[in-house]
Amino acid sequence: SKAYFDEPHFGIGDATVLKVLLNRLPPQNKNIKILEVGSWIGNGSTTILGEFAKERDGMLYCVDTWTGSSIERSQNMAQSHDIYGTFEYNIKSRGLEKHVTPLIMTSFEASEIIKDNFFDFIFIDGDHTYEIVKQDILNFSKKLKSNGIFCGHDCEGLMEDFDPSIINENLN
Repeated sequence: SKAYFDEPHFGIGDATVLKVLLNRLPPQNKNIKILEVGSWIGNGSTTILGEFAKERDGMLYCVDTWTGSSIERSQNMAQSHDIYGTFEYNIKSRGLEKHVTPLIMTSFEASEIIKDNFFDFIFIDGDHTYEIVKQDILNFSKKLKSNGIFCGHDCEGLMEDFDPSIINENLN
């Protein structure tokens, strides 16, 4: 299969917010441990997270099956392109291979084997369906250190699609 080079669905605004959040981690923190759930081809957020891990002499753990979500599978992207090979190429071309550890598994499988209170920063960007995002939040929140940062990108639906009282009641 051929390499898959697509523009990341991670815009300049997304990148700016992610960098601001990363920079909230105390600068003296070295050996940073970052988790990214959903890495796809290693563009966008993976690059930003990997470079931050490298700067802090840390590690970015990337959880993905590299087979795509139901949308990518229906479009046959993962079957007709070497998604994982493209991910590896993007990581190596940026000199991040010593600071990125791929975990080829589902987010649920990863949540079962990762220690609690392990990560300084967790970024959820895997399956974008409400139920899976909710489950990823529940499964990985206990994997975050007490002073860590938990954030993500993309979930089906927009804030304005939901009753504000439901959102406010569920902020925790």
